[in-house]
Amino acid sequence: MTRTSILRDWRTKAVLQKGLSLLPSAGRVNYVFQRRITKTLPITDAKLRTSAEGAKRHLAAYEQHAGDTPLGEAQLFEFGAGWDLHNPLLFFAHGVNHQTVVDLFRFVRPELVMDALRRLPALVDDAARARLASVTPTPTADLDALTEALGVVYQAPADARATNLANGSIDFVTSSSVLEHIPRDDIASILRELRRILRPGGVCSFFIDAGDHFARFDKSIASNNFLRYSEKQWSRFVADLSYHNRLRYPQYMELFAQAGFTVLSEEHWAGGSWELDRAQVHSDFQKFSDDDLAITAIHVVLTPG
Repeated sequence: MTRTSILRDWRTKAVLQKGLSLLPSAGRVNYVFQRRITKTLPITDAKLRTSAEGAKRHLAAYEQHAGDTPLGEAQLFEFGAGWDLHNPLLFFAHGVNHQTVVDLFRFVRPELVMDALRRLPALVDDAARARLASVTPTPTADLDALTEALGVVYQAPADARATNLANGSIDFVTSSSVLEHIPRDDIASILRELRRILRPGGVCSFFIDAGDHFARFDKSIASNNFLRYSEKQWSRFVADLSYHNRLRYPQYMELFAQAGFTVLSEEHWAGGSWELDRAQVHSDFQKFSDDDLAITAIHVVLTPG
């Protein structure tokens, strides 16, 4: 194996991220790692375009299922803000004025928020572009000034399992490619909290990326590569900075039902490459059908009750 192939091997990245997770300044080091080494920050144009389409689908779900409170008056809650607040920016662009955005760690970097603010106008319609134009990037990259202009309350570190928000105070909850990074028991706790803070008739809209995230980095493996391993084996590869839970579609749907949510709509897709045959799938996953194992993307819209 050449030096280049070693650096591109998913196990190398997994070991590096596991090591970074142990450092006292893991978040800062990970930011440098993604910005300077893997070049995954700032977000690519393709991913930003995908997020712009996803934001429109989130908002369409709200307007279809809970549109009695206009978007401009609705209280939106998002967990998993990421590095650049591009989803809150997109929600603001499309008319949302009140957002509470939380993250378990303080990932947001003002320079990345301003980078997204500069690039997003090319991906939205004229009305949304005009809304974004009303937000003036600050020369000093003042995060408080940026979030205030967006109507965003940004809280990090903060725990979506215990938000301190009032009962029934939220109209709309969103997350995009976040749930797959959370352990199953914590998802259950988050869902209980979301059910508490949502008003009757409120809506959750979740996008879940259920494939092997290492396959994006290492093109030699398939999007179902992680199904080879037991939980104990998988735990050797993942830590805080690279964790993904490997839950399959039926397990997510079971969690939603157990938390007392009703599914208003859902879509799922089988995406990416598929190279494992049934014999290579670990016994932990043998109970699932081939179709359920193949699902790598989910969009689900929920309401309490």
